[in-house]
Amino acid sequence: MPAALFKRRFWGTVLTALLLTSVFSLPVVAYEPEPFELELEGFFYRGLAVRVIGTQTLEQRSDGSWRMEVTARGPFIRMEERSDFRWEGDTLVPLGYRYSLRAPFEREERRVRFQPENNRIRAEVNDRRTDHDYDPDWYDPLSYTLLLARDMDRGLNGSEFMVVDRHNARQYIFEQIEHRRAPDGAVVIAQQEPDRGDTFILFDRASMLPSHLLRWRDGSIEYQIRTLSGEKNGTSHDNFPHWPNPRRNAP
Repeated sequence: MPAALFKRRFWGTVLTALLLTSVFSLPVVAYEPEPFELELEGFFYRGLAVRVIGTQTLEQRSDGSWRMEVTARGPFIRMEERSDFRWEGDTLVPLGYRYSLRAPFEREERRVRFQPENNRIRAEVNDRRTDHDYDPDWYDPLSYTLLLARDMDRGLNGSEFMVVDRHNARQYIFEQIEHRRAPDGAVVIAQQEPDRGDTFILFDRASMLPSHLLRWRDGSIEYQIRTLSGEKNGTSHDNFPHWPNPRRNAP
């Protein structure tokens, strides 16, 4: 299993994208995050399928801030990712982001520090550091997904964000679509940018928890992650809709 593939094409973007939880409804009140926990099973493909298991959580801390956290385990692989932020009014104020990967022949440490008091956003990848002027509309690679959930809650069909993706900020664009192969009970979100192939996020329409994330390139699946079970604000959910036979049924 190439560690660089795992780093760039799997957890770096995939789990980031999986952390989307909301309800489609008319915007009556301001959006508020809700604590959740997901149990995940992932497969990625380079000849043989490699299985990875993981969890994702969102919790409010004693000081009122929030933390998203992802942990993943697979053959000789350990990954941890977390984001700390504040939720103020109807928007998110990022505080800090950290990512750690341990895999054969590959180790990576990433951090993003948001320092408005110093007019600085500092991005670190291993031993390389990049500083940017502080921009309140830049987000880290994990917590911005709550803003996507907020936009979905408002009834919007698309969202755009600037995300500090490694050393620089990149535009992330998502759009809700219809697809003939989507299973019953699923809502489909497509990632338009960055363009890394056909990337779909499926949501369980009943709970609006993410149920399946898939990416294909040139007709072949690169990875998939399925939600096996979930809990949102104290309520348990299961029987999530999944894409039928992803290895054969490409878009």
